[in-house]
Amino acid sequence: STAHAVLQRAVQAAERTGIDADELTQLARNSQDRIAEVQRKKAAAQRRLRSAIAWVSREKTDALRRAIVEAQEVGLEHGEVQKAVEVLESYTKGSDAQHSTSLSAFLRQAKPTWSGQSLEAALAKLACVGIATVPDLHEALTHPDDHHLNERLRVSEQKVFSDETLRAFRSNLRQLS
Repeated sequence: STAHAVLQRAVQAAERTGIDADELTQLARNSQDRIAEVQRKKAAAQRRLRSAIAWVSREKTDALRRAIVEAQEVGLEHGEVQKAVEVLESYTKGSDAQHSTSLSAFLRQAKPTWSGQSLEAALAKLACVGIATVPDLHEALTHPDDHHLNERLRVSEQKVFSDETLRAFRSNLRQLS
């Protein structure tokens, strides 16, 4: 693969500069192990994404939402993730779409620098913990302890929002009040 070729060129360059061979061998081994780990994670995310697409229904979209978030987090090819997002959107059109759109607009207003992919990841992450509307988000942000937004995300094994993002959400909620 490309990563292995880059690694091999780096090893050869390091050898020419006189770096200790044992240290270089260990670094190369560690790098190859890390590359293999990332490839395993991507393959697992791809399998879960494809499986979730195959089993999605109008009533059961949570597994696909989680699979999309995981695929984005491990850096799976954008085209495949985008296809899954399109499948998800086709199942969530209608009454759910109105809530998602308003939540989407809220997130876009709170975090205007987010890319479309970041916005979709945030929406999918929120959906994984049962947040589909701005009032749902408000409750999760103001609820203490184990029902707080980031705690709910942690429990569902999702990446939590940064403090900066939480502040942006709260600030936007205050502007709506």
